[in-house]
Amino acid sequence: MPIILPPITRRQFIQRSLALGGTAMMASRAWAATDSERVGLDPNRVALLADTHISADPNSVFPGTKWPGSPVGEGEHESVNMAGCLAVAAKGVLALNPRPAHLIVNGDCALSNGKEAEYKEFLRLVEPLRAAGITVHVTIGNHDNRENLWKLLPFLKQEQMGVQAGVIELPHANLILLDSGKKGILGDEQLNWLAKQLNQRADKPALIFGHFNPYPNRGVRPIKGMRDGASLLKLLAERKHARGYFYGHTHEWQYDRRDHLHLINQPAVSYYFGKGHAHGWVDMKLMETSADLELHCINRKHPQHGERRQVTLKDQPITVRVASYNVEFGKSATPEQIGKMFKPYKLDIIGFDEAPDGDWTARVGKVLGMEHSYVGKISSANHKDKYKSILSRTPLAGTTEHELQVERRRCWNPASAVRAVTEIDGVSIAFYSLHICSSRDREKVGHAYQLATDVLPKESTDRVIVVGDYNNNIGDAAMNAIKGAGFKPTWSDLKIDVSKEFTYNALNPKKSLGVIDHILYNTSAEAKVTEGGIIELETPLSDHKPIWAEIVFPR
Repeated sequence: MPIILPPITRRQFIQRSLALGGTAMMASRAWAATDSERVGLDPNRVALLADTHISADPNSVFPGTKWPGSPVGEGEHESVNMAGCLAVAAKGVLALNPRPAHLIVNGDCALSNGKEAEYKEFLRLVEPLRAAGITVHVTIGNHDNRENLWKLLPFLKQEQMGVQAGVIELPHANLILLDSGKKGILGDEQLNWLAKQLNQRADKPALIFGHFNPYPNRGVRPIKGMRDGASLLKLLAERKHARGYFYGHTHEWQYDRRDHLHLINQPAVSYYFGKGHAHGWVDMKLMETSADLELHCINRKHPQHGERRQVTLKDQPITVRVASYNVEFGKSATPEQIGKMFKPYKLDIIGFDEAPDGDWTARVGKVLGMEHSYVGKISSANHKDKYKSILSRTPLAGTTEHELQVERRRCWNPASAVRAVTEIDGVSIAFYSLHICSSRDREKVGHAYQLATDVLPKESTDRVIVVGDYNNNIGDAAMNAIKGAGFKPTWSDLKIDVSKEFTYNALNPKKSLGVIDHILYNTSAEAKVTEGGIIELETPLSDHKPIWAEIVFPR
C-alpha cells in the first residue's frame, strides 16, 4: 500500500501545535482562520504536489539552479526556502472551495536522503491539511527513506509496509500510485501488479502516479528516465483506459501525449533547476470525460500561474467539417469571393478541383484563416489551371499526387488525386481531392477503378476522406468500384436523394448531369455524417455547386 496520512481531528492538530511551540501555533491560527466557515471536501478534486524537499531546518534555503553543467552563472543562482514553499502550497490548497478530498505528494518529501528530522518537519507542515479533512498520499522518490518515514507513522500496520503502491478509487477515475524507489526501478513484480489492477478496473479511466520520469527529460537539466520506463509505457499504451502518467523528479512543468496516454511532468513545490522556472502545485478536477489541471505557482505573479492542461478520460469523437468545390479554373469568381462564401461553414479542410496554379488556394485560405495548402502539379487533361488542391486549418504532411491514366475512348488523361495527412484533435486524417473522368457504364476500367484498386488500398491512415469531381453518379459502375474499396458517400447518412439533385451545371441547369461531386469516407472508420449537403448559391461562382459535410469519427 502507499503511505497514507489520514485526516486528524482539530483537537489533535491543536495539541501537536502546542507541543511544537509558538511558530506552529501561529501557523495553526492562520490556517484555522481559513476554515472559519465550513468548507466541503470534493472527492473529484485532488491536489497534486511533488518534490517538496523539506529540510530538518525550516529556515533552510537551497539554490536549485546550481547543478553540474547549469547554464546559470555563479552569481545568478536562485534559492528558495523549501518549508516556506510547502506552507504557501498548503495555504493555497486550503483556500480552495470546495477543498480536495485527497492530496498526493509524488515523491521526494525530504531534502537529502530521508532523515527522520526531515520527515518530522514535513509531517508538521502537512498537518493543517490533514486537520482540514484532507487525506494525504505519499509516493517514494530517490531522496526518500521509507523506513525512516514509517518510524514516525505508528498507525501503519506491518502489512502496509513494503512496496508503497496502491489504488485510490474515485467516482470518475482510479488513481494508481507506484513505487519507483530510490533508483527509478519498478520491477517485474510491480509492473505485473499494475497490469492486474488495470485489467480488473477496465470499466473506469485510470491515472497512474510515480516519482520518476519514464524517458529522458526534455527540459533544462539532462536527467535519465527510469530503467524500465519503456516497459511501463508499453503496458499503459496497451490499455486504452490508462489515460495519464504523472511524475516529478525533473522539477519542471511539462506535458506530452502519446495517443491516448497523457504524460504530465509535475513541477516541484520547492526549488527548480532552470532560472525563472515555475514551481508550485497542481489543482486537478476530475469530471466524467476529463481531468482538468490548473498550475498554482508559489509566486502568483509568475507568467505560468493559472496555466491549464486537460487530460481526456473518455475519448470524445473527432468532428471534421469538409467541403469540395470544382471552381472551373477561377473563371467566375475570385478566391476572395469563394472564401467569403465558405466562411459560415467553419470548415477544417477543403478540396478544390480545376483550381488555378500559384497562390490561388492560399488566397482563399487567407479569407478563412486557413493557413495550410497544397497544390498538385498535374492539370486535368493537360488544360490550363485545372489543378487539384487542398486547403486546411491544420498543418499538412505527407503531401503527394497520384496520377491516374487509362486507355479508354472518350476519357481524358491525365487525371489525378492530391493527398495529404492532417491532424485534428490529436488524430490523423488522410484527405484526397480528385478530378477524374466519367466511366459510369463500364466495370474495371476508368480512373475510378484505378483509384479503387491501386491507390486507396495502399492508404495506411485509419481515417480517410476522398472528395472531388468524380464525373460519375452514385450507383453507377465507377462509384460502385470505390464503394467496393470500403468507402461510403455522405449522401447516405444525410438521406439526400441525389437522383433529384444536381451539382453540374450550376450555370446552365438545362445541361444538368446530376450529382457528380461527392464526399466519401472509409467505412472501417465507423464515422457518421451529421450535417452537410449541396450549397445552393443565388449567384453561382462556378459551373459546379460546392458541397460540404460534417463527419464525426470515433477515436
